[in-house]
Amino acid sequence: METKHDLGLEWHKMTDMRSTAGVDFPDIQKSPQFRFSYSHDRRNPHGRWHPDYCCGSKMERRMTLSGHVPSLSLIPLGTCHNGKYYIDGECLVHLEEINIKLINEDPITRPLRCALAFLDILNKDLIPILINSQDQSSILNSTIKLLAELTTPLECLGMVDLASQSNQSITATQQVVIYKLTQLLCNAKESFLDGGAMPAVFRHVRHTLEKEPLSSDDNLSVNHSLLLIRNILHAPERSTQMADKGQDQQDQLVRIVLAQGLDRLLISLLACAQKEQWLVAVVQLISLLYKDRPVEMILQILDEKCTHLDGDQQNQLGSKKSEKSLKKLSMKCKLGRPVEMKGNVVEYKPTDESTLILLKGFTINFIRQGYNTLVGQLHQQMLKQHGDAHFQLLDKSHFLWLISYFLPIASRLELSVEHLKDVLTIDLLCYLTWETVQQTEELEINAFQHSVDLKPCVRRLHLCVKAIREYLKTLERFSRPLTSRNANAPDNLITRLGGYVPAIRDLRQLFLLQLRQFDPVVQSRRYLLDVIATNHILLLALERSTAGQSSRGSFDISQHLTQFCSEMIVDRYGTALEDFQTNGPFVNDCILTILHHVAGDLGRADLLCRPVILRPFSKIWAAEFNMCDDWNDLIELIIKKSMRSFQKSSIKETLRSNPNEPQEIKVSASHLTETLPLKYSNEIPESADKNHLSCQVPDTNNQSLLIQLKDSGFQKQLEWIQSSLLSACAVRLGTYSGQEFRHPITCLSFQMNLSCPLVPWTEVEASALRSELFLNLLFRIGLIPPSPQPVLYPRIPREWSPDTLYSVALLFGPVDQKRIDFDLTRVKKIELDLPNLPINVQNVQRPSLHSYIIHEGVSYREDSFLESKFPSAEINIPGQNSIDGDFDQQHSLRPLDSISTTSSLEVHKMDSSDDEEMEDLLFVTDEADYGCDVTR
Repeated sequence: METKHDLGLEWHKMTDMRSTAGVDFPDIQKSPQFRFSYSHDRRNPHGRWHPDYCCGSKMERRMTLSGHVPSLSLIPLGTCHNGKYYIDGECLVHLEEINIKLINEDPITRPLRCALAFLDILNKDLIPILINSQDQSSILNSTIKLLAELTTPLECLGMVDLASQSNQSITATQQVVIYKLTQLLCNAKESFLDGGAMPAVFRHVRHTLEKEPLSSDDNLSVNHSLLLIRNILHAPERSTQMADKGQDQQDQLVRIVLAQGLDRLLISLLACAQKEQWLVAVVQLISLLYKDRPVEMILQILDEKCTHLDGDQQNQLGSKKSEKSLKKLSMKCKLGRPVEMKGNVVEYKPTDESTLILLKGFTINFIRQGYNTLVGQLHQQMLKQHGDAHFQLLDKSHFLWLISYFLPIASRLELSVEHLKDVLTIDLLCYLTWETVQQTEELEINAFQHSVDLKPCVRRLHLCVKAIREYLKTLERFSRPLTSRNANAPDNLITRLGGYVPAIRDLRQLFLLQLRQFDPVVQSRRYLLDVIATNHILLLALERSTAGQSSRGSFDISQHLTQFCSEMIVDRYGTALEDFQTNGPFVNDCILTILHHVAGDLGRADLLCRPVILRPFSKIWAAEFNMCDDWNDLIELIIKKSMRSFQKSSIKETLRSNPNEPQEIKVSASHLTETLPLKYSNEIPESADKNHLSCQVPDTNNQSLLIQLKDSGFQKQLEWIQSSLLSACAVRLGTYSGQEFRHPITCLSFQMNLSCPLVPWTEVEASALRSELFLNLLFRIGLIPPSPQPVLYPRIPREWSPDTLYSVALLFGPVDQKRIDFDLTRVKKIELDLPNLPINVQNVQRPSLHSYIIHEGVSYREDSFLESKFPSAEINIPGQNSIDGDFDQQHSLRPLDSISTTSSLEVHKMDSSDDEEMEDLLFVTDEADYGCDVTR
């Protein structure tokens, strides 16, 4: 009888004979005393396997490698003979064992994963099993699960965090592990380019969906299949390849999955009753299909005849030419003027024409039959994610991207409202408002933590703004005169939606909050432009909805516009206008419309006589930049007014110092800040920033504290807190049932069982949160949680009952029935267990008292603060006899003495809000956001 060693030698001899003489050898696998396995040290050039006698002992009892990892040469899966792969009888057992050990391996060294990669298990075993086990569902399911696990992105394994660490903190071993796993992913991507691996996955999913109903194992198998496709599309390409070849490789994979009928498959998946199980994988997969493909490219594909890609920013609200006098710049300047929103020229990467054709078909089918369901289902799951661990795997950025990317495409396809009935809902707009507030607070908090990467927060906040913008634009398109796309819509659906918008105060105030808290150190100018443009579109919607309805008195757009009359807001618009030559006509109109209102009907032309406004105005005037007459008149009047003001204030000093000096007057930014008020004297009491308490303040009760605050000028701020408490009480009582859009932040917070933030929408409200005395009061009554987790905004605890809310509100004064939305008989005053603590703000657990300091208006000339290009400190005003002239282009660098603590702390962080980087968030996320645990 042959020994084990001799049999191994005989195997190699037989293989060599086959290679030279074409001799076939018998199917040894059928012999029961043998098990077939692979071994990297005993394989031959032609055969992949050698027989190895096995006594049937368990894997744990076999020879192990270092680290107690089973030797792969003793894990039989199958063999390849005569071009055909034969699956071993115990293949399923060993596949399941490998899956278990992969999950439990060392997360730093990943020994088993590296060993599998070294032995090329994908090409030698797993892909052959995938193709040849279609009739063995258990083996196929386990194989797909193992493939999905092995191709898990490095981000989900936590390896990217290691790679981003400094050389001192990452070891040589970890660097090798990252390299090996990267090569494994590259091999996997290449393996699915050839053969029938990808078609086999699609066949399996289609076959599984034919079962009715689906079992839990079927659900997992479908999910693993989708994750496998996602992982292959996400896998990197070898750095040694040329860039164009790498692009061809990705395009080839996209063509393969699209040619397999991905659109029909996703539509079938979204029609299943179990669709909640794989929604995350579906949206991730879709986002990878459109990676590096801007929405403008898709719009061009859909309609090659379009002369502009985004020229729908036209409305029918005309505007009359303004008079050449600031006193006559009134409401004649309408918010809505016929403009075309043209973006900058976008350069696209070369893409194969066949890929674009397939992608066009997928886009049309997906939007018509799957987009509405996917958005609607994801929206519902977003509302559950804080209370259910399963839903916490959802990545908000994917949901936000789904709205901002596809709504313009849906509008171009001229779909009916029925195709978007779950997208164009007031509940979705309220959620976007709520999410924007959450991301704003998160960004401000993380800005104080040097170890936190701000890029994900910045990108998600940018996606929130873009999603709201596209929602409002789509709503405006459907509000136009009756067309084929809304001819069959319910009679008053769009009209009802438009009527809801003026009632959403949180949405109106949201963009004022973004303008006030804009931080040029960590946020880009592109983001600022998107905020201004979105706010303009919202104002158009408000003007449309309130036209001819002034008798209601529920919303006054003129009153709302008065909030833009502040130095900080005007400075933001001046910063945005710096790049007037590249902004595009639409963005410039958005900026100048607000400035026109501020100077005209709001009567605050003095706010425009500031360096941050005069600088771009002077450049526009000198360059004779093509603008409409309204804007030219505004610029001319502001420049002339500024010249007269500057000359009056400096002519005496100029003549007294040297009468022979040129009449050109050089006005510095510091000079203007001396002549113009630095604080909102009409809005913020002086004591708001001066109440610095020390240990010398004696113990006192809450009523004494309230008296001190009222005496210090905080009456309006106290009324804000009381009003917020009473609104929360009304929400708890169900007063706004069916009308949650009236208070979306409060309603959604309680709906998701979260504490409700008290957002300081206005500068007056924000000033209260800069007072230590006021913060001490909030801490005493429980509106600032005494937890180590930092918060930016005060919080109403989610466990407070209506009676508690009402009783706390009474601390701030009596409640007038006429000023609330619920019946006072439904609540009662209860005794509150409030601590009678000394006034000491050390009890308040917050990142810094400066969290509530709003950034001063600083105009950066470049988005990247690493270049240290600061605002121009000087403006040259020509002589009185001529407006045209040469302008001094020198910019002096001066300390940013007005910048807030937030900006100062974050001066080392890079700006990361460009569109290219923002889209990367959809494909590079941490493990929690990516939903990687689903593969387990």
